[in-house]
Amino acid sequence: NLLDGIKEGSERIEAIVNHMKEFSQQDKPHTFIPLNLNNAVMDAITLLTTNIKKQGVRIEIKYGRDMTVKGNLRQLEQVIINVIQNGLDAMVSDKPRLKISSFVDEHAKTAVVRIEDNGHGMSEEILHRILEPFFTTKLELGGTGLGLSVCHNILTNHGGEIKFTSKPGKGTTVSIILPLAERG
Repeated sequence: NLLDGIKEGSERIEAIVNHMKEFSQQDKPHTFIPLNLNNAVMDAITLLTTNIKKQGVRIEIKYGRDMTVKGNLRQLEQVIINVIQNGLDAMVSDKPRLKISSFVDEHAKTAVVRIEDNGHGMSEEILHRILEPFFTTKLELGGTGLGLSVCHNILTNHGGEIKFTSKPGKGTTVSIILPLAERG
């Protein structure tokens, strides 16, 4: 039984690693197309509406203008879904709230999606490890620790980045930052 368990565990890890390798190779920047980043936000919210309502989360959304980036819409939706779901999982308040805003940073020539929750927040120690593959604070909820690592890889492949600010008991703000598509 012990050997069967070890074999099954190693096969599962091998499948995860192979999936990550395949994922990191798909959709190189030269195959990306111009898209409105707000569409990825709207699609993500639509897909998570049931979870948002079930938890009684009040959601505030403010969309920016001229949010055109080059990328893969489904991958960017995956990033936004993951970040919103993490925010939902962190809700401990009797008045759970998510604020989602998108805007253009003209100086940096980037499109930014900012997602703020009023959940339990994270310590500095957790913030330093949050993008490590297989690091999770949600083991009891079935977390694998791959979500934010995959998000980071997607955004890196898009020439972007993900930033976190958080304090225990004060919630977390996640900024998804992507280069603007050249305007023509």
